Amino acid sequence: MDALPIHEETGFEFASTSPGKMHACGHDGHVTMLLGAARLLKAVEPQLQGTVKLIFQPAEEGGAGGEAMVKEGALDGVKAAFGMHLWPTIPSGKIASRVGMIMAGAIQFEITVEGRGGHGAMPHLTADPVVAGAAIVTALQTLVSRGTSPFGHAVVSVTRLSAGDAFNVIPDQVKLGGTVRSSSDEDMQALRQRFDALVAAQATALGCTATVDWMQDALPYYPPTVNDAEAYRFAADVATRLVGDPGRVFEAEPSMAGEDFSFIARAVPASFIFLGTRNETLGAVHGLHTPRFTLDEGVLKLGAALHAALATEYLEQFPAKQAEPVNDEL
Repeated sequence: MDALPIHEETGFEFASTSPGKMHACGHDGHVTMLLGAARLLKAVEPQLQGTVKLIFQPAEEGGAGGEAMVKEGALDGVKAAFGMHLWPTIPSGKIASRVGMIMAGAIQFEITVEGRGGHGAMPHLTADPVVAGAAIVTALQTLVSRGTSPFGHAVVSVTRLSAGDAFNVIPDQVKLGGTVRSSSDEDMQALRQRFDALVAAQATALGCTATVDWMQDALPYYPPTVNDAEAYRFAADVATRLVGDPGRVFEAEPSMAGEDFSFIARAVPASFIFLGTRNETLGAVHGLHTPRFTLDEGVLKLGAALHAALATEYLEQFPAKQAEPVNDEL
C-alpha cells in the first residue's frame, strides 16, 4: 500500500524506518481491517450466499489505483461496492456516511512563471517572476471567493512555491504547485478554464509569461466520490445494528479531500464510509497527512466486522443478485 512523502514524528517503536516516507493516511489500518474481514468471511464461507471480492486498492495517493483496478476488470460481475476510510476528526468507534457526494473531485497543477531575472538592486531592469507568482497566488483565491457560488463547494490551495537561490538575485523562473477541488465535474471544468485565464492574465500584466500543467498523465483527476442512495441506506442500517447504538452512526459532512474509490463508485452502486479514530486519551488527535498522525487501533476490529457484515448481509438481503459478487474495499 502506498505511503506519503512525510517524515514521521510519532516516536513510536513501529514508526517508519524509511526517511521521508510515512503511512499518514491510515492505509496500513485499512489493509488490517480488510485482512480481518477476510478471516471472518473465510470462517463462514460455506454459509455465504454468493461471492465476495476483497479489493486491496493500491496507489490511492495520486496514482489512481481505483481507476486502474476498474479498467483491469476487478469489478467485473460486481453488483455493489463498499469502502471505508479511518477518519481522525470523528470520535473513535463512530461511523459516518451520507447520500450523494461524500468526497470532492481533485486535480493537481504546476504553474511555471517565466520572467527576466537580474540584480536585486535593479528590479526596474527585470520582469520579476517572483512578484508575478505572488500575484497569481493571491488572485487564485478569487476563483472560490468571487467565482464560486456561496452554496457551492470548491477549494484552491497553492502548496508549493520555488524560486531562486540567492538573496540578491531576481530569478528568471518561479514554479508553483497545488490542488483544485470541486463537488462536480462540471464545476471543476469551469474552475480549470477560469484558472488558466487568470494565471495567464496575471503573468502578462507583470511582464511575464506563465503555463499551467494539469499533470494528468502522472497524477490523474479524481472525480467526486458519490454514494448511491440505496447502498448508503443499506450500509447505515447494517452499521447501526452492528454497533447497537443509533447515536454512533450519523450523517457525515462532505469532505473536500479526494479519493479514488470514486472510480469504483462510478462503475457500480457504492457507499463510502468514515470510521472514527479520534481518541484524545491515546493521543490520536492529529490530522491526515501530518507527521504525527496516528490512529486508535481499537477501532480496527470494528472496521473488520463492518466489512464482513456488509458483505454477508448484502448477499442475504438481495438474493436475486447472489450469483454475482459483492465488492468490499479498503
